[in-house]
Amino acid sequence: MSSPARRSEIVIMLISVYQSGKAENTNDSKELLQLLLRIVIANQQFVDYKDIFQPIRHAFTYNLELIDRLIEIGDFRTAESYCNEQIQMNTNGEYDWSYISRLKHIYTQTKDQQKLILILSKILLKTPDFEDYKLVVSHLPHDAEFKKWRNMVLANARQLAIFDKKSADFSLALRHSEGDVKGMIAYLDDKIDYECITLYAKELLDQSPELFIKKLLEKPDAYRDIVLREDDNAKLNHSLEKLYSLTISKFGTETMLLMVKQIEIRYRSWVNLFVKYAIEKL
Repeated sequence: MSSPARRSEIVIMLISVYQSGKAENTNDSKELLQLLLRIVIANQQFVDYKDIFQPIRHAFTYNLELIDRLIEIGDFRTAESYCNEQIQMNTNGEYDWSYISRLKHIYTQTKDQQKLILILSKILLKTPDFEDYKLVVSHLPHDAEFKKWRNMVLANARQLAIFDKKSADFSLALRHSEGDVKGMIAYLDDKIDYECITLYAKELLDQSPELFIKKLLEKPDAYRDIVLREDDNAKLNHSLEKLYSLTISKFGTETMLLMVKQIEIRYRSWVNLFVKYAIEKL
């Protein structure tokens, strides 16, 4: 008997064993169902037997595998139902996020914009993404609830920004989208790297040159830039050169020299990487 035929026989036998004992709701029955899913997937028979499988409470890996397979074959309705069911049953909210991310995929594929906006608004409270944020903002009324949600999203991004570049970039992009120049400049601290600053430097120099240059010269270096100096100094210098050229164009060589020298006297060896770069260039 061929190997595929033999494997199919085993599947049929296991299904029979499972169905005869599942009413007892024993741990053995749950273990058997999880084993059966692995075998059916390995045999490429999931489409034939998908209706046998149901989520199992607290069987996190199994549940996600089942949902992923349903998504893979385009059974979005069942996959959505299982995701929502597990979210409602979870006692630990941290486990919700894997299901929520799959709901995002489902609603993106099915083009269900209303549900997508709702799920993105939840995801953004944990994982900043500016493209997702723009989509949500364009579909929600800007009322008191929106303001509360926006503040929570931004606070989370700022909290993550110290070690997560995407979150740091998000916080500055959000302020920029609101035209908040003072807010952007206030965020130029040890959470924002020089590469990100280059994206907005010209605009900030045009709109608030004195505040911007003061913040740029005095800011502590982001940890990412300190690491980058060791790992890829050329990339760091590329950003520093952009900032240097823009500031020289705005203030001139003599004024820049005076400003960086004053900072050097005040901070001595603690000057930031931009000041060190400017001193070498001047």
